[in-house]
Amino acid sequence: EHITRQEYAIFANSVLGRIDGLHAISLNLRVHEHDKAAFERQMRSMGVPDFKIWEIPSELPRPSPVKAYESVVVSYIEPLESNRPALGLDAASNPTRRAALHTARDTGQPTMTERLTLVQGTREDYGVLVFLPVYNTQTVPSNMADRRSELYGYIVGVFSFGAVIENAMSGTGVDDVDITILDRSAPAETSLLYPKTELPAHLARVRRLESSASGVMDNPWTSPIRIADRAWEIQIRPTPKFNAANRLTTAWFILVGCLIFASVISIVVLIVTGRQRVIEGMVNQRTAELVDKTMHLEHIKTEAERANQAKTDFLASMSHDLRTPLNAILGFTDMMRVGVYGDLGNPKYKGYVEDIHRSGSHLIALIDDILDVSKIEAGKFVLSEDRIQIHPLIQRSMRQLDVIAASSNIRLNARIAPHMQDLWADEKILTQILNNLLSNAVKFTGVGGQVNVSTQTDADDAIVIKVSDTGCGMASDEIARALNAFEQIHNPYVSDVHKGTGLGLHICTQLMDLLGGKLEIESAIGKGTTVTLRFPPKRTIDPIARSDAA
Repeated sequence: EHITRQEYAIFANSVLGRIDGLHAISLNLRVHEHDKAAFERQMRSMGVPDFKIWEIPSELPRPSPVKAYESVVVSYIEPLESNRPALGLDAASNPTRRAALHTARDTGQPTMTERLTLVQGTREDYGVLVFLPVYNTQTVPSNMADRRSELYGYIVGVFSFGAVIENAMSGTGVDDVDITILDRSAPAETSLLYPKTELPAHLARVRRLESSASGVMDNPWTSPIRIADRAWEIQIRPTPKFNAANRLTTAWFILVGCLIFASVISIVVLIVTGRQRVIEGMVNQRTAELVDKTMHLEHIKTEAERANQAKTDFLASMSHDLRTPLNAILGFTDMMRVGVYGDLGNPKYKGYVEDIHRSGSHLIALIDDILDVSKIEAGKFVLSEDRIQIHPLIQRSMRQLDVIAASSNIRLNARIAPHMQDLWADEKILTQILNNLLSNAVKFTGVGGQVNVSTQTDADDAIVIKVSDTGCGMASDEIARALNAFEQIHNPYVSDVHKGTGLGLHICTQLMDLLGGKLEIESAIGKGTTVTLRFPPKRTIDPIARSDAA
């Protein structure tokens, strides 16, 4: 989401050196209070291992321990080495900086601070910061609420007045002039921008006496300058030494004034250049990333859909192709079992035929599961709904498992609520769900266990069917896996040879979705499993209406 330090350095270095007095250029990012720890980790992973958000100590006691502002953190800065102390600074922790930040954010315009002492400064001069707001949108939002919510951060120009004046005067050969810069937008006590301290009183008196003796007026040459949102005033006063050596005073005044003015105007160049380069760069980068990600996701989606369709087609085709020969095998083994054309003779052959028939029936059941999944995923599963009496349906499903349950001494119990309402559903689907759940319950229950089926109507008049067992149970993570397609849970009572496809519960869940119901599982290791089927109230039919419907 953030640009790299290398990318930022390329941008910053294209601006640094072209602008007089520009001490540094930084990118300050907006950071929410609850995101600070994650932000620090991210910055450390991007080449600043000791990165930490810090605040400027306040000289005034805070009215409340609760911080009422959002952090604006110096995240990138160039030149890095000479400005490293500023990294991680929460610029909003200082009232002067915070006021300018809020003005820039709310207006969408570049805003300059009052004078301040730079945290990374090595000289005694004052400095100013120019904040240029950058938003998540391509243009400045049209209203203040959006400008506040869409703020991304700020491009910040750091200016040192000593450097501005030195650059302006270098090469002119002019030394004996007094230059003063005032911020007329600031209170009088903080209006002096340069020099950092005024001349001592006794030196000021000496200068005035020298000026009077040389016939030079004491009033300085002044020039107001409007820069960003502030009103500055530049005052230039020649010393007697300067006047003695230079008779073309006015020409020198104009020269010096123009040089200083040019330096200050460079701030505007920074604002224009910075705004255009940074916003265009960020917009282009984010747009390119978004386009790449969108195209990549579209490609993945298309490939996934193609693969899923190929899988569905293959399963359907394979299942149909396998079902035909299996039906023939089952038909012939049925004939051999009943002796249509005579006795098989050796009892071993009869046992082999039983094994073939049992295995073939198992394969048919697996293939039917695969076909059901293919139909559901393709949206081709058609419901055939009618009135269903719950009690007879459950009894039929339990009878199909009587022999298998009896072979392991497992008791099948049914607890049907009296005067149970009828259910409006697809009988074939409901039978398939019950058969699957009962079969699973028997398979996962050891010798001498129990499988119970119960029904009830809840407070919303919805029908609830529960299938519970006293088997081995499942861990919580196994419950989620059991509902996935082709997932098989370890069963200590069944060999791998007789395991299914792992589609049973997945199909039951999908079929319940088709009926608008829910399938829920409760289980614990060693305490058995309970599967609950909840049908929506709209599928409940009062049994009194049976005769009317008939």
